[in-house]
Amino acid sequence: MCPVRRRACIAAVAVLAATLGASGAGASTRVGSRPSARTTGTPIVLALTATHPTSAALGSLSAHLSSIGLLSPAWLSLEPGGRFSYNAADGFTTGLAARGARLVPVLADPGHLAGGLLANGPLRRRLAMRLSVALRALGARGVVLDWRDLPPAARRSYPAFAHELRVALGTRAQIIVTVPPLRTRRALRTGSYDLRALSRPARLLVLAWNQHGPRSAPGPVASLAFWKQTLRTVLRAAPRSRVLMGVPTWGWQWTASGARRASQAELFPKATQKALMRPYGALVGKDAWVESDRSVQLKLLTARQARIGGVALWVRGGESSATWSQPLLAPVGAD
Repeated sequence: MCPVRRRACIAAVAVLAATLGASGAGASTRVGSRPSARTTGTPIVLALTATHPTSAALGSLSAHLSSIGLLSPAWLSLEPGGRFSYNAADGFTTGLAARGARLVPVLADPGHLAGGLLANGPLRRRLAMRLSVALRALGARGVVLDWRDLPPAARRSYPAFAHELRVALGTRAQIIVTVPPLRTRRALRTGSYDLRALSRPARLLVLAWNQHGPRSAPGPVASLAFWKQTLRTVLRAAPRSRVLMGVPTWGWQWTASGARRASQAELFPKATQKALMRPYGALVGKDAWVESDRSVQLKLLTARQARIGGVALWVRGGESSATWSQPLLAPVGAD
């Protein structure tokens, strides 16, 4: 089963997996006891967070948990042989669930193993079965597949796996796949991610940020024009109800040795009031850019007007409090 590094609760996962493997059952396993809130109609707000969030991130999550529809901690990592490791402490799991968090953990691919796995049908199906067991043991509502830089062959095999995972998890589970910010029709037709096919069994989380970042010259994290063009392109291929757009809430500071991520709390005091009102983000000095309250507000307004399935935020701590006051991020049930 999955090689778990620590904690006893995941021992139950191994027991369940062995039972299912012996009986051949598990293809019909459903995750969660009821549908996730905001399955249709109302936009989803998904919060991504680290395996072990900082105290600042935990404070932000705690303060705004009622605004979050789905919480996605980076708990799972893909490993060879269709296996994965679990990297979170039980106390963290229990505490979030006790607060009412609807957990949809991230399965990341730090070793870039997904391409080979997707090409192997038996391994794909084995992973789908193992995930269904593990997610059920965790009390999760689904999974976020964060598999980046896939090879061209994944264009056909990735949707096949998403369908196999849908069968294993059942209709109520959330399956969310991250995709890059595609911005041309050619990328839609020939890229590694077939958005139309993926959007049938899964939702798409478009990582619509890092227009400028560690590998570029200084510039906006995601200008409004960049963000809108990405959204328009994605909606050519996928139903708007199946699309979640990532909204950045951070900045980058460039130095001679590269760029480092910086929070809004760190960069806002160094920016002028005029810069913070610009729709494409704020230039801070000569070597830093940060998403301003205005730029985040306009992205959220665009998402709301486009009636897409929702938005996603990386919660690292240090986000502006104004972000959470926007109508799209109002607490669940609030007008």
